[in-house]
Amino acid sequence: MELAFNQRRFVGLFPTNDGQVCLFAGKDDHEFLDSREDIDTVYAANVAMGSPRLGEWVRQGTRESRFFAFRTIPGFFRKPWGEGWALVSDAGYHKDPVTGHGMTDAFRDAELLANAIHAGLDGTSMTGALGEYQARRDEFSRDVFETTQQIASLDWTDDSLLEIFMRFGAAVSTEAEEIATFG
Repeated sequence: MELAFNQRRFVGLFPTNDGQVCLFAGKDDHEFLDSREDIDTVYAANVAMGSPRLGEWVRQGTRESRFFAFRTIPGFFRKPWGEGWALVSDAGYHKDPVTGHGMTDAFRDAELLANAIHAGLDGTSMTGALGEYQARRDEFSRDVFETTQQIASLDWTDDSLLEIFMRFGAAVSTEAEEIATFG
């Protein structure tokens, strides 16, 4: 996994299958529409601006699938439960995918929800147990959500980005310590 941030751009890659990688790149939504003209050229230029080294990989590499593009979607928190239903991860709260933390949210929320349902079936009020699920989900998610949205906004300087990532790292570490106690 690698992430690079430069000139109001972000670039990242992670391994997938068969020796391939997913290489993603982002820029400000206001510049998004220029990507529709010549997507290969615009994409290569965007990657090179975010990371000259990865830009060289793009020039030398072969694209194996079509491009997938999306614009920023505002983040949100929803009430994740009601009579006969419950939500986990992106269905219950959404943040920009730039930090790649979504799968952690999904597994964490599924565990928290399963524990809440178990407590509700063991005599605790189901409403109280699901309310506790929501409170814990929100507590774990808040700092990760806020720092992820700041990173994705591209409204940072090199100095402020370092501080934002330090806060993100601290939030993820705190979350990991709690997840390690799940049984």
